[in-house]
Amino acid sequence: MVQNPIELEVKESYAKVARNLLAGNDSGCCGPVTQQPVQKNESLGCDIRLIDIADPQPGEVVIDLGSGPGYDTRRVAPKVAPGKVYGVDFGEDMIVLANARRGEHDNIEYVLGNIVDVPLPDNTADLIISNCVFNLVPNKAKVFEEVYRLLKPGGRVVVSDMIADSKDKQVTDADMCACVGGATSIDNYIQFMKDTGLEKIDYLTEFEDTYQGEVEEISYQSVLFSGYKPS
Repeated sequence: MVQNPIELEVKESYAKVARNLLAGNDSGCCGPVTQQPVQKNESLGCDIRLIDIADPQPGEVVIDLGSGPGYDTRRVAPKVAPGKVYGVDFGEDMIVLANARRGEHDNIEYVLGNIVDVPLPDNTADLIISNCVFNLVPNKAKVFEEVYRLLKPGGRVVVSDMIADSKDKQVTDADMCACVGGATSIDNYIQFMKDTGLEKIDYLTEFEDTYQGEVEEISYQSVLFSGYKPS
């Protein structure tokens, strides 16, 4: 059951987005698409280059945690064919929207579930991706435990996320279009990954079309992280 205020805000906010898009309204997570040239009505993520950096390969199994409208899953599907793509989201409306937009990609499967308790077996994925989702989860350690569990030995995770500039503070405001609530620092984020057992951890901050801003006197921007499960 969703209890945390940020999670409640996220779930309701994105449910409204999904219903709007299903109804044909041209809107993104923060309002009209014209305010969000990066996301348009296709992706609710924070970096459109995620898939290019993740570099999915033919035959791989990919999991998109917090798949939303399915934009990234649809980009991955032809790259990994005949491999498989799972999109996991805890919003019923988002699952409906993603399935409605799946088109001819028959190697995509959308799964209803919370990313801290994913209903998929251990060692499923060669690659796990996520685009502006982990920061919204209060228990980030549990998210990375799931990432580790779901990855095959030698598998990799590539995540684009919202990051705060303070080591001692975490963005708590849930009323930021449900986009930056829970953002923590780069150092904290990397520590979550290390504690889980991931290795070869790296991050990039120089991206085109990255979000930047300030809330609660904490600056934030999107950062892309990568890491590997030991072989």
